[in-house]
Amino acid sequence: MTAKKERITVVTAEEARRLPDMTDYARLDAMTDEDIARAVAEDPDAVPVDADWSDAVVVIPPRLRDRVLLVDDEVGDWFAATGEDGRDRMQAVLRAYMERHRSPEGRGARINHIALKVTDLETATKFYENVYGFRQVRTGRSRGHISRHMTDGTIDLALMIYDSEDDAEAKLVGPGPAIHHFGIEVDDHEAFAAKVAANGGNILSRPGEVPIKYRSPDGVVAEVVPMGRYEKMKAAE
Repeated sequence: MTAKKERITVVTAEEARRLPDMTDYARLDAMTDEDIARAVAEDPDAVPVDADWSDAVVVIPPRLRDRVLLVDDEVGDWFAATGEDGRDRMQAVLRAYMERHRSPEGRGARINHIALKVTDLETATKFYENVYGFRQVRTGRSRGHISRHMTDGTIDLALMIYDSEDDAEAKLVGPGPAIHHFGIEVDDHEAFAAKVAANGGNILSRPGEVPIKYRSPDGVVAEVVPMGRYEKMKAAE
């Protein structure tokens, strides 16, 4: 190792450009595959690498640039409390969100909505606020019931109280409190509805209605909605 170090000469880039080219190109051109294999075998510095590079791809890390990002105190304090790499963790969260939303090809169907049929809207609201930290997004009236949408930042939770247990939608899950349905975001809700029907599901919504509710072959009620439906709802607030 000492002898090898003694052969190392450090030069600047400019000095390197002025050095004469001493490569014997004629000898290299004349070498056969057997000559190359023998030279590698005799080279003490040629260590075989036990790796499969057939599927290797070139990955160029994205360039980082200083930017001003305004965040509220709660968000900033939380990431700061995670340690010295808090900013790196924030970057990772933002990248994950971007990868999830930037192209339809990168997005798959995902459950992002759960609707509960309740008998006391205010009691149910306080429960999910106090126990799980959900916050209210909006409250509105639709098709014979009041819906209060809440979120934990990811899931849209709808608390629904019907005017009557005789309402057609209320009857979908029977009397009393129950998990009424869950919602799945998809790239093309109409195409997914067709797929649901082709696989034995029963479409419950009227043509052109969004979301599209259905009953699966095992009896569970669910709905498909376009991507971003509940993100837009939160943003509107």
